[in-house]
Amino acid sequence: MKNKLKHENYPGLDKLQHVVFYVNDLQVSQSFYEMIFDVQCSATAHPDSSAAMRIVGNTMKFYSFGYYHHDICLVQNPKVTVDHEQFNHYTLKLANGVSLDEIKRRLESLNFPYFKGRMLPILSNEKENVIHFKDPNGHVIEVVE
Repeated sequence: MKNKLKHENYPGLDKLQHVVFYVNDLQVSQSFYEMIFDVQCSATAHPDSSAAMRIVGNTMKFYSFGYYHHDICLVQNPKVTVDHEQFNHYTLKLANGVSLDEIKRRLESLNFPYFKGRMLPILSNEKENVIHFKDPNGHVIEVVE
């Protein structure tokens, strides 16, 4: 279905294809994402070797939701800090059949606090089943059922 809001001068963007996050400790972040979202690392290198060469000295873990080489990439960079003035959060929608209660249970088992509703309370809707929390590097994640 085509976007009904497209304007004739709109560039025709379709969707956000992937996000790359620098992380302080790749092993900790890898364990977190695999445990909380039940995903497996799909690759440790990018098929475009020139892109991989630009990140020399860093270790990468790619995670695919099934359509692209990767949807999320974690890149080891111990010197980086999260800047919440430049980047606020990202949102993941659960696949059909996956319960938000299961995500909560996994977070609790790792002693990661979560909060009901959206990151920005003004956007929260009581009918919406959504939580938000921080990953080990401080990136804020919203999860919508």
